[in-house]
Amino acid sequence: MTLDGTAWVDRTMTQVWDRVASVVPETWMPALQKHSTSKKIRVEEYGCGHYGCVMPTSEVGLVCKLTSDVSEARFVVRALTLGGTYGIVEYHNIYALRDVERSSGWGHKRPMFVLWRTEAYDVGLIHAYLHLAVGPKYIQAEALKRFVKDDYDRRMLHEGVRLLDNFQHEAYVARKYIKPRLQAAENREAFLKDVWITYELADYSKVEVERNYRRVEVYGAPKWVTGLRRVGIAIENCRWIASEMTGTPILNRVGEALLHYLDAGLLLADVHQGNIGVSDDNELIITDPGHVVEIHPRWAGPVEIKEI
Repeated sequence: MTLDGTAWVDRTMTQVWDRVASVVPETWMPALQKHSTSKKIRVEEYGCGHYGCVMPTSEVGLVCKLTSDVSEARFVVRALTLGGTYGIVEYHNIYALRDVERSSGWGHKRPMFVLWRTEAYDVGLIHAYLHLAVGPKYIQAEALKRFVKDDYDRRMLHEGVRLLDNFQHEAYVARKYIKPRLQAAENREAFLKDVWITYELADYSKVEVERNYRRVEVYGAPKWVTGLRRVGIAIENCRWIASEMTGTPILNRVGEALLHYLDAGLLLADVHQGNIGVSDDNELIITDPGHVVEIHPRWAGPVEIKEI
């Protein structure tokens, strides 16, 4: 289902249409509304979030996204380097848009990017289902019923969601510590090396971290464990939680994706119920990586994004 146009999206696409058309196949261009003109482009949309909008293309299974999320843009470049994996949309290309910015609402301007990825469906269906959605969201809630057919499936869904929420909590602990220090670090590689070594040396026998996945309490560590050591434990917690998630029948692919990128040194720190959707092969997958945190020195260098 397509939506009415968003003003800033139409303005941006009008500004960059010829640039984009010069570097990608015609079938990759966003689908146009009937009353679109060459002077005032109006595109069809699938949906918009805080940072960007997703638009259909004429190529089956491929969408175009306009975004001001720098973290997502950096992740896409690195995901293209690493190659695709199960459990997350597959990215095909990305460009930075020269001299195009969008206001953040806080007096700051954010750079803009255009990217292409595989299409996902019924995004947010878990959140809609668990919160007894009505109105337009009811359709999304109904979509999850083909995955949840009995009491066992419902228990497994709740278990998977609890693991996902706990992963997000522990990832936030790491992100809150790492992000400002990495931005201020004179030697990014040395800082990330410390982060990775601390993660690899996380010692559970001393901090007695609760690992019983049947308990409701959030994973964590004693209050006296702080600083970089707490970050190492948080990352190790994330790895263990993602491993547990791969054993759940509904969110197993999501767990595989979180684990894949963590092992590659990238922590997807803001994956939640609202950015889970359905893939072409009827699997629940991540549709937006959220805030991505570099935790390995291999990612210390600058990210080069092609510009048009």
